[in-house]
Amino acid sequence: MQEKKITVVDIGASYGSFILYILKTLKKKEIKFNLFAIEPIKEVTAKLKENKEIRLFNLAISNKSNITNTAYLNKLNNSELSSLKKINKNIDKVLWKSHISGLEIKERVKVKTSSLSDFIDINNIKEIDFLKIDTQGLDLEVFLSAKNYINIINSAVLEFPYDSQSSLYDDEATLIEALEILEKKGFYPVRIVPNGGGECNLFIYNKNFGIDAYFKLEDLLDLKKAPTLKIKLENIYLDKIKNKIKIFLRFIKF
Repeated sequence: MQEKKITVVDIGASYGSFILYILKTLKKKEIKFNLFAIEPIKEVTAKLKENKEIRLFNLAISNKSNITNTAYLNKLNNSELSSLKKINKNIDKVLWKSHISGLEIKERVKVKTSSLSDFIDINNIKEIDFLKIDTQGLDLEVFLSAKNYINIINSAVLEFPYDSQSSLYDDEATLIEALEILEKKGFYPVRIVPNGGGECNLFIYNKNFGIDAYFKLEDLLDLKKAPTLKIKLENIYLDKIKNKIKIFLRFIKF
């Protein structure tokens, strides 16, 4: 039995399918854990509220701080696409055909906000083994809001459009932009997994954590079967590959 507690943080937890899967996996393996679920839309967190083993926080993680610590969320017909960002005015309607009906704004709701650094500090989190971010256009900003705590993150998955033409939201970071910024912060890509539409899931690990430790953690959490992640073995992308743009494009499947 493993003594170290595994800490997983799910930002943009929505209905909770991912973090509930992690809970089930760790309990089955008798591994101690600290699980955090963060979701600003209260109506979709019913299952998470019922579960006392996952710490649920109804707020949005943002890199922008203000006096009131609040922001307005664009709540869409498809709640899973709701965002603090606006929908891209030049959206590719062919690429996003299956999502168009869910992009209409139902209402703008006021939500509590926090930077990731403040969240880590307030909750006395010493290490994050795996961080899942799905914040609809804000993933890179949310990750970077960890600020001085960024090095306690061992690994993460974030979602990005391949380029500005395939972007669903206004002014969101593209995959290439994210790769360059994350590498400067000491994080390297290990998987790039197509996620439908014009987006992909980017899996990264902290250089201080290491690639071998990442794969051990991936096996421990059984991430290949985790909902929403869509891992495929052929999408492996190691840090030793230097020519990022040319190499990773071979793995992208539209």
